[in-house]
Amino acid sequence: MLDFRSYGPATALHAHDFVQVVMPSRGVLEIEVNGRGGRVDARHIAVIPAGVAHAFEATGRNSFIVLDAVQATNAPDLSRLGDRVFIPLMPSLRALTTWLQTMHAPESVTAIDSALADAWSSLALATLASHPANGGTSLRARRDPRAERVWRAINQRFAEPLTIDALAAEEGVSGRHLAALFRATYGTTVHARLAEVRVQYAVSLLETTSLPIIEVAARSGYYDQSSLTRHLRAALGTTPGALRRHRR
Repeated sequence: MLDFRSYGPATALHAHDFVQVVMPSRGVLEIEVNGRGGRVDARHIAVIPAGVAHAFEATGRNSFIVLDAVQATNAPDLSRLGDRVFIPLMPSLRALTTWLQTMHAPESVTAIDSALADAWSSLALATLASHPANGGTSLRARRDPRAERVWRAINQRFAEPLTIDALAAEEGVSGRHLAALFRATYGTTVHARLAEVRVQYAVSLLETTSLPIIEVAARSGYYDQSSLTRHLRAALGTTPGALRRHRR
């Protein structure tokens, strides 16, 4: 089942016999899952495992995309994401949530068309299953400390003009060798991960600050405002100005 839901004062602890995925649309949702606190906001989603006690709380106007993922024989396994519960919002999933809001307004009193809901849910679950944190045991067994250090460097230094050759030199390997290590460890490329982190940070600044767009671009690691616009359009199908206007 897929729909937009709003929340108010804290609910009582409860559990479902299915996985529940909660994604942002508007506002912040505080969640307690099995005694662990976290939130769904512009940068995070929650994957709540079946049978686990949880409670919600939100204030002000809010709306969240909620997918009750009733287990089917061909449904992807999200168990490793459920172990973490609170997951960074991937640009690819953000693009899906933005698209859903253009097709069905969160304030609409009508249910989401069933065919649309089924198609969107399948895409969202497949996208979640591809998250690096949901990788299999064989993937984690190949983890290399050099790749892990590069992952951390990207998370911490994304505003710098990073290149794969420069990162590889820091680890004493060639760019080609680092590319292979990184893909084997995380199932993605250095370039794709850097682009993902920069987009996530830029979106966060656009949604939560009034900084000029050119300043958002600089803080997020883009050469200029045009570069930020190109990357946002490629990742999310929108522009900085449009994203800021939509969130207001």
